[in-house]
Amino acid sequence: IKDRLGGVVESFKILKGGERGGLAPTGSKTHRVLLERTREVLDGYIKKGRDSSNGNGPSNVPSLAADKVLTVLAEADAQLDAQTLTCVMNAYLAAGDHVGAVKAFSASTGLTSNGFTEVNSMFDGGEGGHVWYGKEGKTHRIAANVYALSLTSGTALLKAFSVAGDFKAAVKVLKDMLVWKENGGIKVDGVAWNVCLSAVRERGDYGACVKLWEVMPEKEKSRESWNTMLKVHCDMGEVERAREIVEAMKKGGKDRLLDKVAVTTLMRGYVDKGLTEEAMSVFTECAFYDIAYDAQTYNTILRGLMRDRDFERSEALMERMEGEGIKPDYMTYSYLMKGLLDVKKYNEVLKVFDAALDVDPKVVRNVGLYTTAITAAARTRNFDAAMGYIGKMKLEGITPNTKALTSLVNACIMCGRPEVGMEVYEGMKERGLEVDSRAKSTVIRALVQMERWDEAVEVLEEGKSGGKDFKGNEMME
Repeated sequence: IKDRLGGVVESFKILKGGERGGLAPTGSKTHRVLLERTREVLDGYIKKGRDSSNGNGPSNVPSLAADKVLTVLAEADAQLDAQTLTCVMNAYLAAGDHVGAVKAFSASTGLTSNGFTEVNSMFDGGEGGHVWYGKEGKTHRIAANVYALSLTSGTALLKAFSVAGDFKAAVKVLKDMLVWKENGGIKVDGVAWNVCLSAVRERGDYGACVKLWEVMPEKEKSRESWNTMLKVHCDMGEVERAREIVEAMKKGGKDRLLDKVAVTTLMRGYVDKGLTEEAMSVFTECAFYDIAYDAQTYNTILRGLMRDRDFERSEALMERMEGEGIKPDYMTYSYLMKGLLDVKKYNEVLKVFDAALDVDPKVVRNVGLYTTAITAAARTRNFDAAMGYIGKMKLEGITPNTKALTSLVNACIMCGRPEVGMEVYEGMKERGLEVDSRAKSTVIRALVQMERWDEAVEVLEEGKSGGKDFKGNEMME
């Protein structure tokens, strides 16, 4: 970062008079080059962070880069424009660092609770707001520029509070953006409105969502906004109001807003309420509106049918899915196997899982599905199948968790092999896995079966002293 910005920073310092003072040449060519380089550097680190996350949560690389960049700019007493501030804030947000984004906004704009919004609620900034100093004491700092507040930086601030789950602050930011008069004011667009709506939805404040939707300008309600509000109604079980949203989205001919997300959300809302027939009705409407079916739409209906124990129509749905060339995914098999397990169709669970393994092992490469299969094998006293699934998990590079191994211990007990179950249990402890009350009650059964009474009592006392009391049915066992 120093290599990329250092030379321009030194030129900027010289132009502003160095330690002798003088006015900073904000807006000069050197200043513009400095901010352009800043954005280039941060864009690169945002990409690096995205590439290095590997699905394990956001990388902190962009946040660290933003810290360094602001410190370098502070050394030059530089001001940030709106475009650069937005880029800095996006770097923090890319790392999930909402506090850093809010601090950068306050330091760059100079705005506080007295001027714009309560941006200081998340850190100790004092009455004057947060100040970003250079690396050597408090000699140099980011020069505040109120005009760094724009639609994009304001929306980034909305996102920061949304990530933080502070929906009240997000609503306050939106209100302040709507009445902001400096620099010609801010024309708040649908993106900003939807960020705020999403923040309130995450908070679970149904009433606030409805009020926000009512005051949101119709022209700013995008497809994303409509889908967000649809999810709000479905999350609260308000399926009739959700249906009204969908009916409104159907209007407009070719420009209608109805899409796959909307119909799937409404179907989910009906299924959650136990209204599978209504969900089926929405499912059949997809073809009329040229909405292509996919695994998710099929899975939503399958969940309802399996919960209703409607195995005949579930089978027909699977055949239709296969006929349309749509491949089942992890959730498809999860709904099928769990539904069958719940009604004690254990052999059918194993048939479904084994068939999936033959067709595409990658689809069922999930510890949850393997655990369900091991549980079914235990109930059928199929010791070889249970041990075989553990072996396949290891071959696939899947690490069995406490739940999977507890199911295996149970299979050993039910098949009259408690000594093998105890070996599995000892292996769990050696790996440092958390042994919950279900695992301990299972191992107590193994010890009792082996007539190792003293050890069984020890495990029982261990569970009570560890603050993890057994449930009533576990104690009875």
